[in-house]
Amino acid sequence: MNKNRNPLALVAFIVGLIGSLIPLLGIVLGLVAIVLGAIALRDKEIGKNDKVFSIIGIVVGLVPIFWVLWFTPVSMETTGPVEINVVEINQSVEPLTP
Repeated sequence: MNKNRNPLALVAFIVGLIGSLIPLLGIVLGLVAIVLGAIALRDKEIGKNDKVFSIIGIVVGLVPIFWVLWFTPVSMETTGPVEINVVEINQSVEPLTP
């Protein structure tokens, strides 16, 4: 058993996985997973399993970032901005008379 394990590699994998499953925190957790995975890869005495977890953590951390960058413009293009016609709303309400 390798005693020189790097816990950042496993943390990068777990944080990236959680970031892919939770849409609102995906960007932040994805960035954290990328940074932790890169730090873990810089370790010179990293084992094979830790290297795999680091790379998977980086890749899984990129998923929510690409998801938001790809689908936000597409969804804005198909739905368009929300428009409210204030004039029609004001005309439909009867004025209060004392």
